[in-house]
Amino acid sequence: MRSPAARLAAWLTTTQAAPAQFGFLEPRALTTDRVTLAPERGGPELTLTGGVFPVSGGNSRYVVTVHPSHPQASSVRLYAAAGQVEVEAHAKSGRQSPFLVTVVENPMFTQLVRLDYDVQVPGAPLRGEFYLSIRPTGLRRWGFAATAGLAITLKGAAAVGPLLLRGDGGADFVLENLHELLERRWLDAGQAMSIPIIWAALWLADRGWRSVQEG
Repeated sequence: MRSPAARLAAWLTTTQAAPAQFGFLEPRALTTDRVTLAPERGGPELTLTGGVFPVSGGNSRYVVTVHPSHPQASSVRLYAAAGQVEVEAHAKSGRQSPFLVTVVENPMFTQLVRLDYDVQVPGAPLRGEFYLSIRPTGLRRWGFAATAGLAITLKGAAAVGPLLLRGDGGADFVLENLHELLERRWLDAGQAMSIPIIWAALWLADRGWRSVQEG
């Protein structure tokens, strides 16, 4: 039998070697604040539609202002959405925290993007969020419809699918096949009348997709 001193030494060794107990990080508290959004060049504030702000893509710029509800809020940090929305801080005015937001993405179909922000208060910061519904610009939709119409004229309907996957919206396709297009007879080029039909199909598809995203 081990002596009391030996048992004490063994207990101390086991205690020191025991790993630290796992603990969950304290979750960040949520906050609900008033958020306003208006075009950078002036105009009325945008109203919430289905709980989101409808905005245009293609480098459109807006001023987002967060009005903290916490009486001891000292600052607000708004986070960008990589590849979709860029954020720049504006000069703070009183308790309001304005930001310049650039919607860089110009999708073919409406995209729903969540923007997160932190409100600095005594203790742990509070986390808030709001949503942007990025709508394609008219030029984006008409540009693709025109390119798809030309693609049908030159290559047939099977050429439309690959155009949807091209990041340039098919602009390079027109340049690559311009010479062949100019040599086409007017009867063949009549297939380009499909352009408004393609535009209408894109518009209807986007409306349906938008209703699914925004509920």
